[in-house]
Amino acid sequence: MRKYKFWLVAIIVALIIAVILVWANLFWPKNNQPFVQKEKNIVTQNSADAIANNFEEVLVTYVIDGDTVILRDGRHVRYIGIDTPELESGENVKTTEYEDTAEEALKFNQQLVLGKKVILEKDVEEFDKYGRTLAYVWVDGIMVGEELLRNELAFLMTIPPNTKHEQRLKEASYRGF
Repeated sequence: MRKYKFWLVAIIVALIIAVILVWANLFWPKNNQPFVQKEKNIVTQNSADAIANNFEEVLVTYVIDGDTVILRDGRHVRYIGIDTPELESGENVKTTEYEDTAEEALKFNQQLVLGKKVILEKDVEEFDKYGRTLAYVWVDGIMVGEELLRNELAFLMTIPPNTKHEQRLKEASYRGF
C-alpha cells in the first residue's frame, strides 16, 4: 500500500510540474526575444494573395543593420519610414553618441527577422537611390519598423511619396520617445 501511495504522489507532482512548464512556455516572455506588440489580422494572406495585393513573401538571410536586410535572392531591402543609427567601423571612425543604439537596433532586427519568412509591403517607389528595394517589412503580423520606433531604436523618417503608414509610424515614434 505504501508503494502505491508513493507512485500516486509522484505522478501528481509530475503532472503539476508539467502543467506549470507548459503554462510558463506559453505565457512567460522569453529573455532572448524582443518585446513586440502583435496585431491581429495584419498581413495574414498566403503567398498568392500577398503577391496580388502588393505584398511579397521572402526569406531574410542576413541583417546589415537596424533598417536594412538581405534576402535569399540577394536583394537588399531598406525599411520605409524609419532610420536607425549606422554601425561604424574602421580605425579612423569617431564613435558617436548613437553607437550603442546602432548595435541594439541590429540585434533587435536580427531577433525579429533573421532566418524567417517575412512579408514585404511596397509603397509608391520601389527602389532608393542606392538600388535597394524599399518596403515595410512584416513578420508574424508585426511591422518591424514600427517595433524599432516603439523600442526607441529608430528615428521616424518619412520620404514622400512613400507615406502609406506615416501616421502609424508617427504614433509608434511618439509612444517610444
